Amino acid sequence: MNLNELPLEIARLRVLGTKDAAYCGLNYGMWLRLSKSGEAPQPIKLTDRKYGWRLEDLQAWVEKQAESAQ
Repeated sequence: MNLNELPLEIARLRVLGTKDAAYCGLNYGMWLRLSKSGEAPQPIKLTDRKYGWRLEDLQAWVEKQAESAQ
């Protein structure tokens, strides 16, 4: 099964890697600064050197940013 074909309730829990953080429209450096300052979702530690974010958390953050921009 392709990851894009996952049922929605499972897909929302999928963990995206650092390159996938571009989903939010920001470069990695800016995204990391926002995460460290608490302005963006906190990453999940996958290994000693690899982090990721739940798609559900990223979607909620994007929606919150859109609402606050109105």
